[in-house]
Formats: sequence, C-alpha cells, structure tokens
Amino acid sequence: MDFSKFLDDDFDVKDWVNGAFKVVQKDAPGKADTHAATLVMKLQLFIQEVNNAIEESSNQAVQNMPRVLRDVEALKQEASFLKEQMVLVKEDIKKCEQDTAQSMQMLVEIDKVKVACSWQQMHYRRLINGPPLAQILKKPLRHRTLH
Repeated sequence: MDFSKFLDDDFDVKDWVNGAFKVVQKDAPGKADTHAATLVMKLQLFIQEVNNAIEESSNQAVQNMPRVLRDVEALKQEASFLKEQMVLVKEDIKKCEQDTAQSMQMLVEIDKVKVACSWQQMHYRRLINGPPLAQILKKPLRHRTLH
C-alpha cells in the first residue's frame, strides 16, 4: 500500500478511500468488507509506526537537550571572553596610536634638524671645496666695487 499520497498538500480522504475500493470491486466484488478490515488494519499499523517514530524523535530531543544547553552555555562564555579580548585589543590599539603620534612628532622634528644640517653641510663643503676667499674677494677689490 502506498502511503506517500498522505503527504501531498492536496490529499483528499474521500478520493483515496473511493480509489482503494474501486480496485476491490473490480477484482473481487463480494470482498469489500474483508478489504475494508485489511485496509483499516494496515492504516492502524502505519499510524503506530508514525507514532513510534515521533516518540523516538521526541526521546532523542529530550536526551540531547542537556548537551545542547551545555553547548549554548559554553558558546555564551566564549562570546563573553571574546568580547573582553576585543575590548583589550581596542585599548591596546588606542594606546599604540597615542604613543605612535608622539613618536611621529619627534621624528618630524628630527627630520627638520637633519635637513637643516644637510643644508649647512652642503654650504660648508662648497666653501671648503670652492675657490679660496682671497680669490673671490680679489676681483671686487681690484675694481673697488663690492656688492
């Protein structure tokens, strides 16, 4: 017997019963009562199987409930720990940014000093490597013109 029709959304009990009895009336016209008793017995066995499956599923759900609750509690604790760790990391990042800002300001000041020293060093080298001061002043002194 095919019980899959019971699961259809458009299942109609009357059509199913009439279909089940049409087959019997064609094959064995006088056996409708016997067929009805057999059909009722098969339906009762099917109902019992469904009830057993539901009861087994319910028992498994009840047995698994404590484990599920422990898992949920463990997840809750892990989430709380993760939240605390995230707050600590956020604080560390903020402190690092503050420390880095001060260090960056110092680096900017050091760079300014470096640039000034480099500029002074360049001019000093020009002065040392260039013509002597006497040569530079000789020409304007000859003509007695200083600018």
